[in-house]
Amino acid sequence: MSFDIPLQGPIGPVTIAGIPTQFGLGVTALPPVSADAHVALDPVAADAHVALDPVAADAHVALDPVTADARVALEPVAVDLAVSRLPDVRAHVPANFSVSLCLFGITVFSIHLCGEAQVVTEPYRPTPSELATGTGGPPP
Repeated sequence: MSFDIPLQGPIGPVTIAGIPTQFGLGVTALPPVSADAHVALDPVAADAHVALDPVAADAHVALDPVTADARVALEPVAVDLAVSRLPDVRAHVPANFSVSLCLFGITVFSIHLCGEAQVVTEPYRPTPSELATGTGGPPP
């Protein structure tokens, strides 16, 4: 059995010069296989006696009348939930964005933007460098 792989011309920047296009696959000979097995069964003797003695069942079940009297009263319940203050949080959110233009799998233009955003809910406290330069005050 053989098969051909039709490959014509270059593929992108890769050429196929020197790569064979015909392949052969076959089985030339099989080794001899022999099997020899002997199975012997010895006689098995089985002697079993099963006896069932009579079974007597006598049961009396008495049910007394059951009386249930239950009253459930539901009163209105008032629930008041409010968020009076957010917890002090300074969360850092990393950001890495890539915007690119590709044509036939080749990047023509690409720009990468990276940085960090912050979510701050804690009260403003000026840093020592802000206090030294005189810029550390409450925002206007």
